[in-house]
Amino acid sequence: MHEPARHPSDLAKFVVSRITAGDIDGIVALYDPDAILVADDGKVLVGQAAIRAFYCSLLKSNAQFAPGREAPPLFNDAIALTSSTLADGTTIAEIARLQTDGSWLWIIDQPAIARLHTTGTPQVRATTPIGPEAHIANPLLLPLAFLIGEWNTEGRHPMVPGKRLIGRTSFAWDQGGAFLLMHSEIDAPDFPSGVALIGSDDVGTLTMIYFDERRVSRVYEAMLGDQSLTLRRDAPDMSQTIVFTPGENGSLNSVGRLSENGGAWGDDLSQVFTRA
Repeated sequence: MHEPARHPSDLAKFVVSRITAGDIDGIVALYDPDAILVADDGKVLVGQAAIRAFYCSLLKSNAQFAPGREAPPLFNDAIALTSSTLADGTTIAEIARLQTDGSWLWIIDQPAIARLHTTGTPQVRATTPIGPEAHIANPLLLPLAFLIGEWNTEGRHPMVPGKRLIGRTSFAWDQGGAFLLMHSEIDAPDFPSGVALIGSDDVGTLTMIYFDERRVSRVYEAMLGDQSLTLRRDAPDMSQTIVFTPGENGSLNSVGRLSENGGAWGDDLSQVFTRA
């Protein structure tokens, strides 16, 4: 069993060490089953079998490897772009995707192997992230995996009775799964776009911090159930609950409730989520 990459930059570190060790199985384990790799001659290799053959040939060449200088990864939800600059000035890039277990796999890779003009020695990328050991999955958040993905939303709100509120929401692991990141928008002027981050402490208390385009910032208690998430905020001016549960055919449902100034609870925004 090979150690999984818990941060996109781990992939570069692992591929160098596994090439040095001649560990073909370990190298191939860093790639998605349908990954694409661009060989030295520009040929596009698709799938783990073709990638295995590429690295088998590479190792037989007895090439020497040295680290390059890697830039910090760029994240877009569950996708990360990494890039490295080799000693000869060559810049290479890879794309990794976050898996449901919190690990990362390459889906597109142009290996950082470039012939130096002076010595002909191949170069392989290495990583210099800040604190990569902490960019790992938080096991207390893994029950929220059912939320991960991009969703089209249709909602209802008592403020606009009878109107269909169309929007989009995404849930993605952040920092290798240390946190859960949410983005949301609704195509109606009275409903702000927002972003939220969910994390936990060591005893299992989950908290969500929310911020939106109005510069409104709120803190919610996040409570896990059996395939459900309940968000609750209690404040003198406004208290809220939002309950997320799985729906039919892979959809999600959210039901919102609201109490203003300590008054009776009533309906708030409720939505149906379907995968984009």
